[in-house]
Amino acid sequence: MLAALVTVFVLAYAAIALEHLLRINKSASALLAADILWAIYAVMGERPPAYCSIDLPLSERKKRGTCGPAPGGTNP
Repeated sequence: MLAALVTVFVLAYAAIALEHLLRINKSASALLAADILWAIYAVMGERPPAYCSIDLPLSERKKRGTCGPAPGGTNP
């Protein structure tokens, strides 16, 4: 995921820097890049652990505790 994000960012930065040569508006390049970056993050981003799910009944969430660090030591 990180490689895809960096690649899109570098290409968008180049498109913005070469605006006059490419005859593409800076804001158009930036908005398109932002859309693509958010789409990549939404599709490929990490999901929170199941015990953080809001779909669980409140009583079950209370039993499991708050949504703290995930197993393995990383925060959701």
